[in-house]
Amino acid sequence: MNVKLLPLDENFTSAIVLGNLIENLEYAYGDQLSITGSKVVQAGDYRATALYYSINNDDEVTHQILYVFFQNNIGYVFTATYTDLNDITESREIFDTVISTFEINRLSINTNNEHYVEFDSFFEYDVTLTDKIYSNIQVENQFRFRGTLDSKDKAVGFYLSVTKDSDRTDYYVPIVSGAFDATIYTPFGLGKHNIRVFLDETGELESALDVIDTLESESTLSLDNFIDFALLGNLNVNTSKPLMHFSVINISSDPIKNLLPSEFIDFDRPEIYALTTRLTYNLTSEYAKARAIYEWIYENYTLTDKTFEGGFLSLYELIETTSANEVEICMLYAGLLRANDIQARIVRGSFEENSDYWVETYINGKWLVADIAQDITERGEDGSYRFNLSRSSHYSNYLSTEILPF
Repeated sequence: MNVKLLPLDENFTSAIVLGNLIENLEYAYGDQLSITGSKVVQAGDYRATALYYSINNDDEVTHQILYVFFQNNIGYVFTATYTDLNDITESREIFDTVISTFEINRLSINTNNEHYVEFDSFFEYDVTLTDKIYSNIQVENQFRFRGTLDSKDKAVGFYLSVTKDSDRTDYYVPIVSGAFDATIYTPFGLGKHNIRVFLDETGELESALDVIDTLESESTLSLDNFIDFALLGNLNVNTSKPLMHFSVINISSDPIKNLLPSEFIDFDRPEIYALTTRLTYNLTSEYAKARAIYEWIYENYTLTDKTFEGGFLSLYELIETTSANEVEICMLYAGLLRANDIQARIVRGSFEENSDYWVETYINGKWLVADIAQDITERGEDGSYRFNLSRSSHYSNYLSTEILPF
């Protein structure tokens, strides 16, 4: 189901929005379009118009439903698709059930209290931004941070902190020959994200992977100890050189944090995309794709001992080998899922002096537990997998659980 958000002015009404959408369909498909009916659908406190239509494309007919909500001068448009291979009545009932869960997380922004601030270092280094940035600029999950500066010999990069409520993610943007260019994601869903930009003059920012390098010469650590050390390796930033403070309004309601490449789950390589596509090319549902990737890892990998020496393998290195430790197996599975545009995260469950690690994937509106590492360890003879376990039951096995910021 495809979702679009349409910020509109006060001159629009729900009837005008629907009329314009119909005109767009007629323009796009012409004689191929056949509108078959409409009705009003109730979704909680909101009412939507459901428009039914078909598109006749040579030998194939595609049926679609356009659900249109209109609230506070914002149009919410959901498009559902099915074919003649599906039962029409059943398909419509399924989509009506999904749309009945619709809720609006209202934004409350007082623009008078919002500020775009450029600090002294912005002018000292003569920073010029290529793309206009201002407070409360509307973005859709990302914005471009690029430009130039004259004092290129003094500065080596920028550190950006993106926060929303208690959520936070960090970025480092290097300066190369006086220029910088990076895509900054606003991954925490609908609403205001606060951006803080600081200048790095030393090039000595320490990341989690830097911590890994320093631990390679230390005595052997348990995997749990190593993860604890690595999580302490956040960027060590000198906040005495602030460059900019501003906020952006993310108009996408989709949290994308668990879809992005990260320092530990860096799947953004053609080899990774090629593998995950090969494993799932003939599958249509996210559930089937997640299961297929799970089974491939289960059949092709063995688990090494938890005793940890050296750094983690990268995802590229992991697809070139057949053995990995518990966290690396989870990194591999989460990376292949994210490369397939399926949300995935790694969770640690602790009990007494030990811990287990597993992957959770977001499918059909809920997080599913996939205990791939434990499954490889046990190699159950009954042919069953620890995929789609009961989350509440699984969590009850541990004294505490935490989502790792991978």
